[in-house]
Order: sequence, then structure tokens, then C-alpha cells
Amino acid sequence: MAAPWPLAPVIRDFTNTSTRARASLSTTVRVLYDDRELFVAFECDQHGYPITDSKNIQSVIAGTDDYVAIEIDPSGVGDRVYTFYATPNGLRYQSSSESETYYPRWQAIASRSGDAYAVLLAIPFNALRAPNAAHQDWRINFTRHVAATTEDYSWAFDPHLSNSYDSTAWPLLAGLVLSPNATRPAPHAALYVLGSAGADRLVFQNQYGSFVTLSRPRYAGIDLTVPFTNTTSLVGVANPDYSNVAQDETTIAPQQFARNLTEYRPFFAQGAQYLNPLPQLVFSIAPSSTFYSPSVGIFNEGLKIEGTQGLSSFGALGVTGTGYSDLAYGVSRSRSDGSLSLSLQGAIANNGGVRDAANGMGVYEHNRHSGLNTIATFSEDRGTLVTFPADANNFAVDEGLQNALFNGFAGYQAVGPQYQPLAGYTAVNDIAGPQGFLNYMDVVSGGVLKSIDLFAGADAFHNTIGAHDLSDGLAGVSVVSKSLFSLSLSSSTSEQRIYDAPFPVYAGAHDFQFDQATAALGYKDGTAAPTDASYSFGPFAVQCLDAATLSSVCQPTPLAAFVQAYVQQSSVATTQQLGRAMSVSAEYATTYEQPVRSGVADGQQLRRFSISRGIGMDSSFGVQLRDVSGTGGFAAPGLNLAAIVHIRFSNLNELYITYG
Repeated sequence: MAAPWPLAPVIRDFTNTSTRARASLSTTVRVLYDDRELFVAFECDQHGYPITDSKNIQSVIAGTDDYVAIEIDPSGVGDRVYTFYATPNGLRYQSSSESETYYPRWQAIASRSGDAYAVLLAIPFNALRAPNAAHQDWRINFTRHVAATTEDYSWAFDPHLSNSYDSTAWPLLAGLVLSPNATRPAPHAALYVLGSAGADRLVFQNQYGSFVTLSRPRYAGIDLTVPFTNTTSLVGVANPDYSNVAQDETTIAPQQFARNLTEYRPFFAQGAQYLNPLPQLVFSIAPSSTFYSPSVGIFNEGLKIEGTQGLSSFGALGVTGTGYSDLAYGVSRSRSDGSLSLSLQGAIANNGGVRDAANGMGVYEHNRHSGLNTIATFSEDRGTLVTFPADANNFAVDEGLQNALFNGFAGYQAVGPQYQPLAGYTAVNDIAGPQGFLNYMDVVSGGVLKSIDLFAGADAFHNTIGAHDLSDGLAGVSVVSKSLFSLSLSSSTSEQRIYDAPFPVYAGAHDFQFDQATAALGYKDGTAAPTDASYSFGPFAVQCLDAATLSSVCQPTPLAAFVQAYVQQSSVATTQQLGRAMSVSAEYATTYEQPVRSGVADGQQLRRFSISRGIGMDSSFGVQLRDVSGTGGFAAPGLNLAAIVHIRFSNLNELYITYG
């Protein structure tokens, strides 16, 4: 029987979020559902612009080809947001705020007619963790991307907000009548077997990019997810796979603070936001967290409960490895409109006889009419290494503004000298002082420019004894032209005092500069063929103790944490599509370090080349060659060749064959 599309509600009013004006291309959406699936039909006119569908492999389309998408928030408060994308030739891509590894079963069918295309999405309700209720109200949005102009359309555009990604501002799809069983996810088990051959078969790359030798090989393991309500699951893992690295994050750029890495391991990625719910506003320093999963190395087993219930979200996790065990938790409750949320989070680490416990609380209040928001957080760190509890706290309060033109905040932050959660991440401690940031974004109606972005920020921190400790400044402008060129000019400055003997002695003070002026040029960013180049220069201290290699700049004082130098950095990167199945990426980057006083100038070069080819719609083959030469940078020198074949079968089983 034909679907009753003439009876379906029709949606047509889309806004071009790039220009904040009515969309020039017509988009029509219709929505229907039955007892098992949600159906969404898009009809897209593209008169005057080419239809871009350069890819023929799933899961690599977002932002490069034309696509349509539906965004769904079954929780209504932003706890669980799902997005389903499809291109004019029916390729699918999906994402979830709960996990980096979301891959449910769903379908997309597409057709083209002249300068228009149509797409039908069929999304099973059990792919969404929706509440167990017969009548439900979901927040939804429909979007469209036009690759030829790199512009985005949104149905739920709010002119008072700086973007349309806040799901609490989306309209309600009210009165859904669903069977509780329709939205109940099924239990899921992912078994793996691993074989490794070669002279270095026991050498694997860890979460930091370093290579470690394992004494006991790991041949098999399991990831298990068991829902015990529609929105809450028990997640377990035993002998987790450590053989694959999801993304090459190698960089030769000098670092002022420890890098904040992205987590891709499935056990940690699923529901990660539930373990770190505290709100934060920063501009120059990466946010702190009581639990930072990349700090967990190769572990043996883990158990986690995560999910939502009504307006509350929660998560609790435990992992064990050789010589250590970590626990973490997070709880948050929000109003239905997202105007107020209260959060708790914490972590307990036991590592080689050292015990550490960190706990925090936070509040976030947002006035959607005025755009003003308030954030206040407090965390404490206690344990074996904390000898002065009053100096192991982290406090911040900020007042912010967010609307269509401005996004900024002003506030105060204080991090005690002994605040350093063992299972968490803290970029810098022993600081207290004001901070602020302001960003102005606007569209240009006439001329060659499409948009302009101005930004500036500053902070000034002192330490426990009242001496200057850290100050930062940032200012810049970024413009995007209608011809898809972009130009960004910025200048950042940072002055940090580092002691040979820090708190509580404060002896041997050294002041270092971390300044860089940067010019960046981009072309066709957001398409399938972007090209970017940048150059930066300025006095920037070189890290010596924690670097992967010891730069000659550090001589003859290798025991110093930093050595003041003048640093120049440059990079060029491009990706090009070769037909519909193959893409090639190349990158070349350099650093040059000239010591201000003694020492020898040094530098480092990074050359990276990769080629990938689709094998059908769900499988691929890729090769990457990475060469790092020189010692004057942040990466260990070496030539690395890697190849991988990834095959995803129709039953969602996967086969990886790798060589490195």
C-alpha cells in the first residue's frame, strides 16, 4: 500500500544560516511514521548550482557533498541528539552526541531529476534511545548543505542565537504515539579476534601516539551493551582491542601545555558527555576535567552505566589495568527548555599505591531572550599527593552573552597549586585572576565577502603568593569570500612564569614568552577539495623536558623545562577527489627554532601523504606515509608507512587488515 504522503505535514520555511536570510533554493520536507520507523522525505531544488555527490562510500560525506539531514532530540533537553544525513545519491552518514562510534541500521533512497533531487530516509525507532512513554514530544530540526556555495540551510533557525545547533531551541514534534517496545534498543555484543605477525607484533601504539611493547599478547575480547531501560544501558568491556588508532594526531608544533587529545575508544566514547557534565568557558587554556579518559592507558576490563531518565542524565564508570584502577561518575539535571542545569562529577584513581579523589559541582543558567548566561563551578582534589587541601581547589564563575552577533564572556578563575586530579586533565594550575573573550560574527550582504568574524580575549593570573603567573591575549579577524576563499589574521601572546622549585618554595623563577602572529589562507574549505596554508612567527619557548625528542635548542641546559626561542611555523595541506571512489591528501609542515641566548638553531619537517579508495559503499582501502625529520619539534622523528583494508559486511560485522 502506498504511503499517505499527501496527508503528511509539509515544511518549507528554511533559513540560510550562512547569510541569516531566507534560503534561495526551495526545500520541501514531509514526515510520516508507523509503529516501527520514522520516514522523512526531502525534495530539493538546486537550479543554478551543480549538484555535488562526489563520494560513493558511506560515512565520509558530511560537509563535503550536498546533503539533507534530520536532527532529533528525543530527550528534549540536549542529552541525546541524533543526526541522519543523506546525499543526492543515497549515501548515508549518522552521528550521535552520545558516542563517536554510532552506527545503527537505517535506510536512505535518493533520486535525481534535472537540477533537483529527492531523498527518503527510513529511521527505525530502536536506533534512538527514546523515553518509555506512549505519548512523546521530540525536538527536531531539518537541515540542508549546498556544497557549491558551502552554505547551510536550517528549518529551526533562531535569529537570537549564534547557531542552530542548540536542540533545546528546536520546535517540538508533539504527540508522537509509540509502542514502548518500538524504541527499546536491543542488547549488543561486539566480539573481536586479533592476530598479529612480524618482528614487532607485540609493539602497539598507545593513546598518546607512543609505541609500547606488551608482555602478554591479546587475541580476543568483547564489548557489550545491555539496555535495562529505553534510555539507560550497562556497558562492559573485557580485553579491549588496542590494535587500531582512529586518527593520526601527530603534530610537530611546539606546545605550551599538555595536549588535550580526542577519545575514540568505543568503551570511553559512548556516553562520554555524561561523565563530564560541568559547564566551562575558556578561551586560551583547554578546559579542565576530573576524568580524562585518554589518560587511561591499555586496560584490561571496564564497566559503565550511562543514560538519561526524564530531565536527568548520569554516568558511572570503572576501569582496571595493570597496577591501577579508576572510577568516575557524572550527574546532571536540566529544565525542559535548557535554561538551567545543575551538575556533579568526580573521579577516584588508584595507581601504584597513590590514591586521588576529585569531585566537582556546577550550575548553568541561560536567558534565551536576553542571551545572557551564568556559569559557576567548584571542584576539589584530595588524596595521597595533596598535602595542603585548601590549595587543591578549582573555582570559576563567568557571565556570558550569546546572540546572533556576539558570543563572549567575562569572569574569574582560580586553580590551586595542588589541584591536579590523577585521572583528570589540568592544563595549568596555581593561577587566579580575571578572564574574558568576545566574538563578533556577521554576514556581508554586498560585495565579494560572505562573512566576517572578529575576536579578542585576555586573561591575567597570579599565583598563591600574589606574583604574576600567566597572562594571555588574543585578537584576530577572519573573512570568507563568496568565491570560497578565506583569510584569517591573528596575534596571540602569552607570558608564563615557571619555577625551578614551585609551590610552596617558589624559587628559581623564569619568565617565558609564547607569542605567535598567524596568517592563514583557505580555499574551498568545507568541500571535497580543500586547500589550506598558514604561516606563524614570534618568540615561543621550546619545551625540553616533556618533548618526544630533545631539540638542540635545549642545549646546553637540557634540564630546563623551557628554553626561550624564536619560532617560525608553516604548513600547506590539501585533499583532492580522484573520481568518485578515490581521494588523495597531502600535508607539509615545518618548524624552525632559533634560541634567544645559547644553543643551536633547530627545526623539524612533517610530510604526510595518504590515499584512500572506496570498495563498494561500506568498505575502503587506505595507505598513509608519514615522515618526520629533524629534532626541533614536538614529534619523534621517523618514517612510518601504514596500510589498512576495512570491510563492513551487511550484518555490520567488520574486518580490518592492517600493516605498519
